[in-house]
Formats: sequence, C-alpha cells, structure tokens
Amino acid sequence: MTLLHTKWPAARADNSDVVWDNASLQTRQFARRTLALPAEVEVHPDHAEQLRLSFPDQHGQVTVIDVSEGGLGLNCPIFLPRQARLLVHVRTWESGQDNAGRKIILRTIVRRCIMLDVKPTFQIGLQYLEAGAPEIVELVALGEKMKNTPIEPNADRHS
Repeated sequence: MTLLHTKWPAARADNSDVVWDNASLQTRQFARRTLALPAEVEVHPDHAEQLRLSFPDQHGQVTVIDVSEGGLGLNCPIFLPRQARLLVHVRTWESGQDNAGRKIILRTIVRRCIMLDVKPTFQIGLQYLEAGAPEIVELVALGEKMKNTPIEPNADRHS
C-alpha cells in the first residue's frame, strides 16, 4: 500500500508565490431576500423536446424561498436537472390584493438542485436568462418589501 504524503509549503508574508484556486469557490454577487411565494414551473420551449415533467399536479406546488437580482431559490417536490431551462410563474401577494394576486413569468436556468428531504423536497437554485428584465426588478422590489415580514410556517398559498 502506498500512501500519498503532501507537504504544504510554509506561508510567506508577502504571498508572492501563493496560487489561489477559485475554480470551486462559490460567491454571491447579489444579496438574497427571503420570502415565500407560490409558483408554478414549466419547461421552457427551448427544452420542451429534451425534458418532460411527468407529474402535472406537482408543477404548482413550488414555493419561491428567496430572490435576488441574479436568480431565485425554489422549494420543489420534483427533481429538476441542472442546465434545464424553465419558465417560472410566480404569484405575487401584497396586502390589499385579492387572493388571485398578479402572476410574474420569469425565464430561468437551473444551476443547482439539492435534495432537502425524502418527501421529496428539492431546493432549486435558478439563474435568470434575462438579467435586468422589468419582471425581475418588480420581484426583487417585492422581496425587499417582504424581507422584514414574518413568514407564516403553515400558510398555504398554493390554493
């Protein structure tokens, strides 16, 4: 059996020969705003032939959990593969509005999909395909307004 031993070089005060490998480092460019809004997902027409969502009743059980200028986070009962292009229909809820709210449609691409629970529940990280679109600005403004509002844990806004 051969063991691989690695000896790290001593750190130099001037860091002149230090190589920083940032390939695996994830950084955020935008601040997230936590919220809870009901949403529906559908496959973007560009990927309609490559991906089909088999459980139509599950498409509407998606919750937007955070929003930023660069993308949004979802809790979703279905697995969505990385690089899949989606249309996300977000229903906005503001005080004084009726139960219907307003629907914002966003073009996105899946960047991350992590299983949170065996129910199943997946946390999906999406990036906008059209950065700076008026719909994104509206959703971020709503997230900013709602970030200090307590989220009711049992609030079911999917109905």
